Amino acid sequence: MFSGGVWSDIIDNAVYSGTASQQLTLVTVPLALNGNQYRLALKAKCTTVYTTGATLTVNPNPVVNFSAVDPIHACGNVPLVINGNPTGGSGIWATHLWTVILGL
Repeated sequence: MFSGGVWSDIIDNAVYSGTASQQLTLVTVPLALNGNQYRLALKAKCTTVYTTGATLTVNPNPVVNFSAVDPIHACGNVPLVINGNPTGGSGIWATHLWTVILGL
């Protein structure tokens, strides 16, 4: 990982998995990692060859504000219409996925 002007090795942890393989996976990536670069080190007995670095872009999550919506009543099997207008984050919001936990 290239951050703060220095390349450093990474290890498997809560964010990274596959650090010793050909496929690196990142999950629950914090905004603080935005702009970091990653490269693969191909290590042999006598030399190490590095791939070109790839820059990670981490976008903030959008914020949905329901304060202008009448109270939302959600009881099992009752149709519910929610009109949310996400703001923040990045990109164009053409589709939304709503999830709800009923009975809590």
